[in-house]
Amino acid sequence: MHRQGHNAKRPSTVIRPLIDSLLIVGGVVSLSKSMRPRVNLWIEHDGEVVLSDWRVSLLEAIAETGSISAAATKMNVPYHRAWDKIREMEDGLGVKLVETQTGGAGGGGAQLTPDGLEYVERFRRFQAGFKEQVEHRFQETFGK
Repeated sequence: MHRQGHNAKRPSTVIRPLIDSLLIVGGVVSLSKSMRPRVNLWIEHDGEVVLSDWRVSLLEAIAETGSISAAATKMNVPYHRAWDKIREMEDGLGVKLVETQTGGAGGGGAQLTPDGLEYVERFRRFQAGFKEQVEHRFQETFGK
């Protein structure tokens, strides 16, 4: 007879929290107020992520700050990670999204190209309303 390992969770310890989070209201099961649906939307090209909420936020931070370094700081990621994500987006989309200027008297900088601005706008337009629709369907399906 096979015994579960010492650290294996018994089914009752996994299912019990789920049961505890359900409330019986007038004979109908409804979810407790602490449960919320989440949605994470992204666009892939050939199986690789090219646009996502986080990546578009990075582009928006570059547009706002005029700097990849400042955008990385704002997004709480290392500079090289920000650059890696920019390159991944550009490679996957086949267009330049960010134009950089090297140092000088005023220092370097970065700005979005017209394609970069267009992809930000298109993604935000595509994304608009998804969270609201998910919340509506959640309420419709699971009750209030």
